[in-house]
Amino acid sequence: MNLSEISEYCVKKLNELGADKSQVYCSQNYFDELVYENDKFTLMRSVDDYSIDIQVIKDNKEGKYSVNKLEKEDIDLACEKALATAVAGKEDEAFDIAPGDTKVTKSIGDEEANRDGMYKMIDTYVEEASKKYPVIGIRSAGCKYYRTKTVMLNSNGAKNDITKSYYNFGTLFNAQEGKNSSSMNYDSFDFKTFDKGVFEQSSLGKSLEETTQHLHTKKVGHTFTGKAILTPQCLQGFLQMILQHLGTGKLLQKTSRFQDKIGEKVASELLTLKSLPQNEVFANPNFLTSDGIESQDLEIFDKGVLKNYILGLYGKNKLGQEKVTNFASRLYMPAGEQSFDEMVSQVKEGILFGRFSGGNPNANGDFSGIAKNSFYIKDGKIQFALSETMISGNLFDCINSLWGTSKEIYNNGTCHLPYFGVDGVTIS
Repeated sequence: MNLSEISEYCVKKLNELGADKSQVYCSQNYFDELVYENDKFTLMRSVDDYSIDIQVIKDNKEGKYSVNKLEKEDIDLACEKALATAVAGKEDEAFDIAPGDTKVTKSIGDEEANRDGMYKMIDTYVEEASKKYPVIGIRSAGCKYYRTKTVMLNSNGAKNDITKSYYNFGTLFNAQEGKNSSSMNYDSFDFKTFDKGVFEQSSLGKSLEETTQHLHTKKVGHTFTGKAILTPQCLQGFLQMILQHLGTGKLLQKTSRFQDKIGEKVASELLTLKSLPQNEVFANPNFLTSDGIESQDLEIFDKGVLKNYILGLYGKNKLGQEKVTNFASRLYMPAGEQSFDEMVSQVKEGILFGRFSGGNPNANGDFSGIAKNSFYIKDGKIQFALSETMISGNLFDCINSLWGTSKEIYNNGTCHLPYFGVDGVTIS
């Protein structure tokens, strides 16, 4: 049976077993991988596997079960287990599946891996990086081709058929000179074609340059509260922490800092953030929400005003909202009006904040952890690379104290973000 036939069979089987509603994802996941490490190519492999994800609703109770075998007896058993899970579950009228008018058909990307392009990209990267950054040691470099075909079918009549392929390049590296060495660093990006090399279509060159500067690090030597410029990579992680307060969990628990704040100004006017899951600016778009509904553009913050919560089908029903939004994939923040150098020039004392290592913030948004891959800024200039340094602050104070975003944009194929200047962080 092909994917469509399997999905149809599952829905029919679940109906025969007595399910009130059912939804089935059937996927084929394929990837080619080429890896370079220890100064040579060490791995080339292809992996092809299948998965079936089943959702059942019976008497307003939900059950889920997944299987990666396609034999009829395995599918039958999976359907039975999904239904048994629902029967044993907790009743909740908010459980639901995608409506019947959901019908999405998409096909993008190369049908087959361009293995010559994958090899040439890695080989050229290693050669160019060795020449431009001689103290950099490339521990590994890899290029992958991903192709996923997914058919989603449900008892409401919804049917989605999505085929998507893209490439990913990733590399692990550090700097070493004599007895001095930096910590390990990693960077990666998704892309569509091999029209451009690694350094032309990514910010990897900047990452390598900054890593060389971390051969010689210093401590600030005193505690201060000042400004921080978050790199786009660091910002991505902080945004995910903030967006948790817009999701179903915290809203249901009434612990969200944005509870009942739709339409209100909750941040600096410089904060505008959207989710553009199908936009062509991203090499790796998202066509469906986790509920199987076609993803749509979503305004999250507009000039500091909260525009939407981030709700799936269950959250929408549970909270009595009008619509499903999405899961805030493919975050897009527009470019700012200042260059990165202009932003640095405005910092009397602060840090360029490269990476955060720490636990989740508390309910109030207070965070504390270690600033890694960061630099000390004094009197408008980057002074030196920092050794691992403690940093603390508050997420919501940060977005209210936002004072600048950069013209320069980081796009790794799944996000589009600038440098992000905030105030009120404590360095110790």
